[in-house]
Amino acid sequence: NSPAPVQVTMGGATVFVVDVEQFYKYESAVMSKGISQAEEWLLSAIKRGHIPHACFISCPDGLIAEGIARRAAALYCTGAADAAMLSHTGNCIIPSGYRKDTIREEVIEELGRSSFSGGKRSVLLLNAHEIDPATQNVLLKTIEEPPDGVLFLLTGNDAGILPTILSRCATVLCGLPMYDD
Repeated sequence: NSPAPVQVTMGGATVFVVDVEQFYKYESAVMSKGISQAEEWLLSAIKRGHIPHACFISCPDGLIAEGIARRAAALYCTGAADAAMLSHTGNCIIPSGYRKDTIREEVIEELGRSSFSGGKRSVLLLNAHEIDPATQNVLLKTIEEPPDGVLFLLTGNDAGILPTILSRCATVLCGLPMYDD
């Protein structure tokens, strides 16, 4: 049996904990299942409409975290967890860089405009730990009080994220899949 994921509320944020150490005791398929359990929890919360306005996806493998974030954004914006659908909608914002002026123009100002196609919008901040603290502070107010129908999805290493940002996000922790040597 794989360990059950635990959902905990801390500081007003919902935290989904998958105990990585426990997973190392099991086969690689079970470890991968831990990742899918975390993703399943996130997608299920979106489907039910019980999603906070910001989620931080923490996974040692950035590509896995990015895939989860893209599928979550697609589900939120289009109703289908197919990341390929993001290219068919203008409702997903992925900034071209993390400089202050880029974040102001491509995220904050864009969210201040009406959506071209209407509906829900998402903002993907991939490898958010690469955003410098001053730029994270620029984002803080928007993450705290986003416009209606906006979901922020951040990925990365929590050590590089300001505590004020993390405290406003639900955290989805994923283990790293084990690979055979």
